[in-house]
Amino acid sequence: MQWQDIRRHYPDQWLLIEAIKAHSEDDRRILDDLAVVDTFEDSDAAMKRYKSLHHEEPQRELYVFDTDRQELDILERRWLGIRGRLSSAPTGRNDRAPRAVGGGEASDEQR
Repeated sequence: MQWQDIRRHYPDQWLLIEAIKAHSEDDRRILDDLAVVDTFEDSDAAMKRYKSLHHEEPQRELYVFDTDRQELDILERRWLGIRGRLSSAPTGRNDRAPRAVGGGEASDEQR
């Protein structure tokens, strides 16, 4: 189903939708075919259901939208992660790495 069709069928509602078919183009996510998973009167209920369903089935491409939205303009973000835990945040300039606390060699666990 297309977004404009969904808007006509579900006016003035919050929806949990699934992208059945989608692709990326110029850092935007284009949703080609959608399915309505559930309808809600408010965003809080919709987000609560989204979180629950996403936890159960993280492979599904789910979104929460209000049908008042004319177009779906979804900007993609690239997530960069950090492995491990930092004991302290760096201070001062952003290009400096955190300093080790204490002296001597780092243990195998710290490397």
